[in-house]
Amino acid sequence: MPTYSYSFADDPAATVFDLEHSFKEVPLAAHPASGRPLRRVFTPIGLTLRTGALRSGLGEKSLAAKGFQRYQRQRDGSYVRTAGTKGPATIGRQP
Repeated sequence: MPTYSYSFADDPAATVFDLEHSFKEVPLAAHPASGRPLRRVFTPIGLTLRTGALRSGLGEKSLAAKGFQRYQRQRDGSYVRTAGTKGPATIGRQP
């Protein structure tokens, strides 16, 4: 069963927590115990690189040449595009 990250919608600085539920279920709108409104938090996938050959294939130039974009997270929670030309140059933090 997939795990989804949520945060309280009325408190942007609230701690993010994870809940498991089916793909078929509607995303939660309120916390099951407290009833406070929730928002879904989207996070990038984790990628572990173990070899130099694989790591070198994921550089900015290589990714851009293959049509991919790379975004790097900033301290304020926004993302800045570091590779590729498609998509927005920045993605702002969602309220």
